[in-house]
Amino acid sequence: MPRLDGVILTNLADVLEQAARTCKQTRGHYDEATLKKALHSAQSLLRATLGMLEDEMMSLSQAALAFLASATRSLMLQSDVVLGMSELLEQINAYLGTEAISVFVLDPARDELIIQYITGPVSQDLLGLRVPVGQGVVGWVVKHQEDLIVPSTDLEPRFFSGVDEQTGFETQSILCVPIMCAGHILGAIEVLNKMNGNFNDSDVELMQGLASVVANYIAELPVSYTHLRAHETV
Repeated sequence: MPRLDGVILTNLADVLEQAARTCKQTRGHYDEATLKKALHSAQSLLRATLGMLEDEMMSLSQAALAFLASATRSLMLQSDVVLGMSELLEQINAYLGTEAISVFVLDPARDELIIQYITGPVSQDLLGLRVPVGQGVVGWVVKHQEDLIVPSTDLEPRFFSGVDEQTGFETQSILCVPIMCAGHILGAIEVLNKMNGNFNDSDVELMQGLASVVANYIAELPVSYTHLRAHETV
């Protein structure tokens, strides 16, 4: 089975090759914006390679590794980070067969989590929503820095139903993993309602890998709250 760092370095080679082709096509007139984009992607991928532990990925299937490589490549080649993250979440939804997914980013000044990126039926209503650290499943995951699978929210005391009550969305099952970088908690990724079967260990491992990739973008590009809607804390 290929190592995860090999997948990432393959993507890095693709980025640098694209930059070289651009230079050749312009007959030696370097496109500064393209080169900066390539170098930024290279930096992010090198950090990801150093930050990911090999044992997190050892049990991933070939299909999952191929998906991870494709998703990472798409994200790093997208100059618009917001658009790139939205596309990434759509890919995760399609691959896992889930209904919604959110990236929560920690606001340490207020000890709250903010939905920075989201896709799903009520995504526009929830973008920018603030959740106190410790509240609900995502708050628990960030506080304890542990993965969590909730097969049924009806049986889970840590589940907070307030958001569903506000939006009319029905959360039935949850997979949530923390986003970590260099031992620091940055937020969490929460996936909702797997439509065929239950969340399993393979799903957790895939999301851990994706969380490591996302962490580099969060760490590299500090969260800007200016584009988020003003939401009261739930």
